[in-house]
Amino acid sequence: MEKQINIVLVSLNDKLAKSVARSLADTLDMLSADCHEMLVYNLTNPKEVIDKCGLEYYKKRERGVIRNCSEYLDTVISISFDMFKAYQHFFSNSLVVYLALPQGLEDKIPNELDFETRDAFLKENSQIVVGYSQKSAKQFVELTLKKLGEYYENC
Repeated sequence: MEKQINIVLVSLNDKLAKSVARSLADTLDMLSADCHEMLVYNLTNPKEVIDKCGLEYYKKRERGVIRNCSEYLDTVISISFDMFKAYQHFFSNSLVVYLALPQGLEDKIPNELDFETRDAFLKENSQIVVGYSQKSAKQFVELTLKKLGEYYENC
């Protein structure tokens, strides 16, 4: 099996994924990138872009930013659930890690059905699932490092 260059962290809690990505990147001496931050940086004000240019233009620009982000090398990338679901094909050469939390600790999920659907999708589309019962970035980094070691040991 070919060693994958980038590590993509996705969670139902975007702040957690971003925090873990930064810490993990520092620990592994890799770069860190947050897809949402890259989008805001490239479009300055996404809401204004949608208002002025329309949703179709915004989606094309979003797709370009995510594609560019996916092509970085030796990078720990954090991405929101919605972006990952829409553009997961860009990350086919990356190692996808799902940082799983129990229901109630996620961001912006209105009901149990949405949580279960999103959780199942991420479990199915990730090579590694790291589960923890608290939103502790430090614990997630430690668990992720352990799971990464096990993953590459079994390759």
